[in-house]
Amino acid sequence: RKRNTMEKQASRYISIPGLGEVSVGTSTTRRRQSLAAFFLSLYFMIPATICAISASMYFLFMGPMVFKALIVCYFTFAFVLDKSPKAGSRRPFLRDMKWIWSHACDFFPITLIKTADLDPNKSYVMGYHPHGIISVGAMCSFA
Repeated sequence: RKRNTMEKQASRYISIPGLGEVSVGTSTTRRRQSLAAFFLSLYFMIPATICAISASMYFLFMGPMVFKALIVCYFTFAFVLDKSPKAGSRRPFLRDMKWIWSHACDFFPITLIKTADLDPNKSYVMGYHPHGIISVGAMCSFA
């Protein structure tokens, strides 16, 4: 009897070289939630940032002249001409990715408790604890 139970549990997983045991019975909704949480985590953001900076530096120093001109134009715009980080006028593109935020919020068991009505015409400073380098709870609470 115990063997049948173990065989049933073992049949729900397949072994993939390099990945180990992978679940077969997970729903597509749960897989989308896991992918969204992975996308928003440091496992994706830090390597993606390092790759973007490395590619920029490679093309700036080793690439064709067209790439060098584009990168110099972008850096000039980003660090000299663009005043939106101080003015706060640029709209962050990640905020518009509602499908990623909704799946990531569903992945984590997060609950936001509203204790008072806030006037939408005023500005507020929100505090969040525990905080750190990746504040997934704060991001998902306001998604």
